[in-house]
Amino acid sequence: MKKLELNYKFDVKDELKLEFASENYGVSIAGSDESTAKIEITAKQEEIFEDDLEKVVQCKYDEKKNILTIKTDEKDSNFRNIKINVLVPEKTNINAKTENAPISIIKLNGSHTITNENGPVSIANNEGDLQIISENGPVAIKENTGNIDLTFENSPLSLKSSIGKIKIQTENSPIKLGNCKGELT
Repeated sequence: MKKLELNYKFDVKDELKLEFASENYGVSIAGSDESTAKIEITAKQEEIFEDDLEKVVQCKYDEKKNILTIKTDEKDSNFRNIKINVLVPEKTNINAKTENAPISIIKLNGSHTITNENGPVSIANNEGDLQIISENGPVAIKENTGNIDLTFENSPLSLKSSIGKIKIQTENSPIKLGNCKGELT
């Protein structure tokens, strides 16, 4: 099996906007105290093909709008086990849409909108509002300061050590809350 790597690095500004979209490849997004965005992509191929990893995972940075866009195009791809790790400034706002893949957000100060189907959502150490729509994937939120608006079904929710207004709409889903402060609706 052949292992491939692709790395991007962009000098960005505070209050970065990150747009992420993927159908089958998950992402881990973490905050740092640097003014750069670093994207590390690793993948495996069972055989040697002419596929170009840059065609499968595309990264673009619009300096004027301070928007980093990462999207995947899985059509006709022979890559397996693609892992996308993103390191961004702590003050970053995320808009992510994933399907059949996990999304993890760690140590950010920003408001995030996440839409996910058939994959887990994990958020830890976030300061900012969250809007999450999830179906058939567990949602785990730990140590969030800010309002949370959750709509999910067929998925368990674990919400711990969070402060703010919490709005939950769910169907067929167990909920576990621990040490949360704020208003629950």
